[in-house]
Order: sequence, then structure tokens, then C-alpha cells
Amino acid sequence: MRTAQVLRLALWPLAVAGAAAVARAALVPIGAALPRTTRAARVAAQAGPQAYPADSLAAVVQAGDVFRLGHRPAPVRYDPAPQSVPAPSPTPTAARPALLLAGVLLGGEPAAVIEGLPGTDGARVLHVGQVVAHYLLREVSADRAVIVGPDTVWVLTLRRQFR
Repeated sequence: MRTAQVLRLALWPLAVAGAAAVARAALVPIGAALPRTTRAARVAAQAGPQAYPADSLAAVVQAGDVFRLGHRPAPVRYDPAPQSVPAPSPTPTAARPALLLAGVLLGGEPAAVIEGLPGTDGARVLHVGQVVAHYLLREVSADRAVIVGPDTVWVLTLRRQFR
């Protein structure tokens, strides 16, 4: 048998089962009929919720440590007020920005399109010698730019999107 015939024979049962499922969905009602309730059950439902003994539930949770993996108490008891005052953390240094060279403009006055400069949203066009937020654009060539910061020098290269 050829592959097309085998495929056709294999797909016939799927088509028949799909047609049967569509017919059943169209003919059978969505939900089953609700059971008839007695008058006593309706009166009890209208009376409101019954009180639940929450103390017993709290005792089970506390005794079994149900929220811990081993169901055993923690090795160190929780203390909301620590006895010793932790040492102050060192002052954080300013995070270095993630600079990206988005484009280069060559001509009489070369410029670079830089993304990620602090204090700016989106891309910013910088000309050689221009300073933005203590970052100086020192050099621009056809595919790279050199930016000097307070403590770092970035050599950004232009990404090629199509190769």
C-alpha cells in the first residue's frame, strides 16, 4: 500500500469519532438535572452556616507542624525581637549602567545613539565630547563608541542585526 492510502485509512476513525463527538455535544444537555431537595434540607441551607470548632483545627496545625516539610518543629525558635543588633551594612556603591550602542551617525560631527544612560528614558543621541550624567562620549567610529564614566571606560560595539 502506498503511504497516502495508509494515511487515509488511519484518519477515517478519527473523522468518525470527531463527528460523533460533535453530534453528542449538540444533542445532550450541558448539565445533569439537579436532584430534588427535601424541605428540611432547604430550611437548613437557609438557616446559615454552622459554627466550626476552630480551636480543634488550630491544635492540629500547631501539634503537627503541617507547614514544614518534615512535619517537625524548626531547630531555632522564631524570635521577632533579635537579641543582638546586626552590624550596619556597608554603603552600596552606585550600580554601573548597562549601556548599549543602538546606532552610529557618521558625518561632519560624529554621534552615537546610546541606550541605558542614567537619568534618561530610552535612547539618547550623543556627539563626541558631550557629557550626560557624568558619562563622556570620547570617540565614535563606524561600528563602536568609547564612553568614559567616573570609574570605568566602556567600548561599545554596534550589533549587526542581519548577516
